[in-house]
Amino acid sequence: MARRLIVGKTSFIGNELAKLKNFDIVAYKDIHHVDFSQYDGVINCALNPVFKTQTYDEKIDVDYEIAKLAYENNCHYAMISTRKVYGSSSELKTYTEESPTNPFDFYSENKLICENKILNEFGDKAVIVRGSNLFGFELGRQSFMGFCMDQLKHSEKIVFSISEKTKRDFIDVTTSACMLDKILRRKLTGIYNLSSNYGLEIGKVAKHLIRGYGKGEFLCTSDVVKEQFIIDNTKLIKQLKLISHPFYITGIIENLGEELCKI
Repeated sequence: MARRLIVGKTSFIGNELAKLKNFDIVAYKDIHHVDFSQYDGVINCALNPVFKTQTYDEKIDVDYEIAKLAYENNCHYAMISTRKVYGSSSELKTYTEESPTNPFDFYSENKLICENKILNEFGDKAVIVRGSNLFGFELGRQSFMGFCMDQLKHSEKIVFSISEKTKRDFIDVTTSACMLDKILRRKLTGIYNLSSNYGLEIGKVAKHLIRGYGKGEFLCTSDVVKEQFIIDNTKLIKQLKLISHPFYITGIIENLGEELCKI
């Protein structure tokens, strides 16, 4: 079976992908020492930190750089983008791949520019994957679940400054890795959403994590709803001819709480 390359040795999703068969992983700093021609597919999980803090410049666009290398070596390329390209809304909205884009920070603006460049120049050998909120065991990681885990572990409390009724789309890292593997093996092109297609209240996320941990308090200091979204994954499910699975995310979150209590 053909081998595939992951760029980004410190990446959360990259390391989960590397557990699967026929994947090699390499640090971004070493990409020019890698023979891309020996790979059937390439996925980038690396990022230049300033990509999140300044206006677009091709010099800081790691996705485009690796996509070009992949294309020159006849490799299929997968870019991990973000649901943020659809915008930010206090109203609960469901976004499909055809929804208007409305990036709202440097990161989402730059990702959208990069998406367009890659599709325009390498579109016959590239796929853009717009992911929803990725989660897993993330103690110490700067993410929503990492924020919850750090609070619970260090203070036995989870405190939110926005409404617990806020709904967001979450997908676990293991499922994401398996889906990305299928996308690469099928050599899909175009744009696809990778998500659960479900809006889970963030208050329930905290409470399920506490339940798994076995102790802790949940506090909410605001009724303000911010940044709600559901990311529709129908296109990907149909393309891969998969059956949409029941919603198991709450059980996964409780299991993460159980793992947290062992540390």
